[in-house]
Amino acid sequence: RIGFRGTEDLSGGLKAMFNLEAGVSLDTGNGDAALFGRRAVVGLEGGFGLVTIGREYTPIASIAGQSDILGQGFYGTNLAAFNTGRLTRRLSNSINYKSNAMSGFKLLAAYGLGETSTGPSGDTAGVALEYANGPLFVGAGYHQVERLASGDDKEYTVGAGYKFGMVEVKGNYMVGDRTGANNKFEQLNLGAAVAVGSAGKVYVNLQRNEQASAKGNLLALAYSHSLSKRTNVYTT
Repeated sequence: RIGFRGTEDLSGGLKAMFNLEAGVSLDTGNGDAALFGRRAVVGLEGGFGLVTIGREYTPIASIAGQSDILGQGFYGTNLAAFNTGRLTRRLSNSINYKSNAMSGFKLLAAYGLGETSTGPSGDTAGVALEYANGPLFVGAGYHQVERLASGDDKEYTVGAGYKFGMVEVKGNYMVGDRTGANNKFEQLNLGAAVAVGSAGKVYVNLQRNEQASAKGNLLALAYSHSLSKRTNVYTT
């Protein structure tokens, strides 16, 4: 990905910010269908937290990212739960809020406009609560999407993680329950990472996917070796 971001101090503890991110395939040089489809927001940040408008990551996406042992960067991550017809990872035409930490808790909320001219609005509302304290992380999120006149789609996620010295464990349960028969998608992840020496780390994640009568399991293994603070090599 390639991006541009910046902040400006407006005094009194208030800052203006912007963030534009585009996806680029390094093997072909091709970009995403939308120029800044990854993230495209402007916002204000202060003692109240952060408010952004534009195309932003959803509350559930925050929980999923922090409870994925593979960091959503290796093969076998929970990103499959965000495929078409499942859960929502990004919201266009949205207004978003993220509070500052309060005794370890953070509140996230979002509302995205579907901008449809007829029928159901296509609007999406989402909320999530995170708790982080030292090695512990726990979070839960919920989305409701007005897609069909017959009923709203519902999405929810719970996730957690804990670090025991050189060992870290993370897991999550993710559901996309779309209106209609046999549309409910469920994904369960449980993984661990173990430090190897001063620069290496081994990852393992077991994933279970279910939708209607279709069921499948995926076991992912990965190894990452740090060459510097910002450079690593890995296999997965």
